[in-house]
Amino acid sequence: MRWVLSAAICLLVLAGCAFPPGSGSKPQSQAAAAPGDAPAPKIDACKLMTAEDVQAALGVPIDKSPVSSPPDAGGSVVGSCIYAAPAQNATAGLIVFSNLPVDVIGVTAGYHPVAGVGDRAYVNSTMLVAQKGSTTFQIVIAISGSQANVEQMLRALGRAVAGRL
Repeated sequence: MRWVLSAAICLLVLAGCAFPPGSGSKPQSQAAAAPGDAPAPKIDACKLMTAEDVQAALGVPIDKSPVSSPPDAGGSVVGSCIYAAPAQNATAGLIVFSNLPVDVIGVTAGYHPVAGVGDRAYVNSTMLVAQKGSTTFQIVIAISGSQANVEQMLRALGRAVAGRL
């Protein structure tokens, strides 16, 4: 259980590190926004990636964790949701960003392009990041045991999320 909670906390910390407030490292689309522009509306990420989606992708019974509100990340994070399967030491989390180009995350070391998920997507051993329209999302899976099928799990969850955007 401690492992599952640690993975969930790491997921939220990563989301908060996207653009720390005051860092000046905002995507060009946000940097050029007029001062009167309204912030992006919050998204219920748990409706984009459901408990049923996660259970089907991971192949284990899951519980919806109580973490579902986005952390303050300078306005780029508009939704998040984490699911856990404590008995199997597994978690799956979704973070939804507004106006964050997918390349900000996807071109970092370890990612490779993947087709069939949104407009553009990249995957590494435990994460998938994709963009559909002006919405970028990141899915993270932490599961004990073999990592052989994690990319397939990520793709399945990515297609489900992109299909609901």
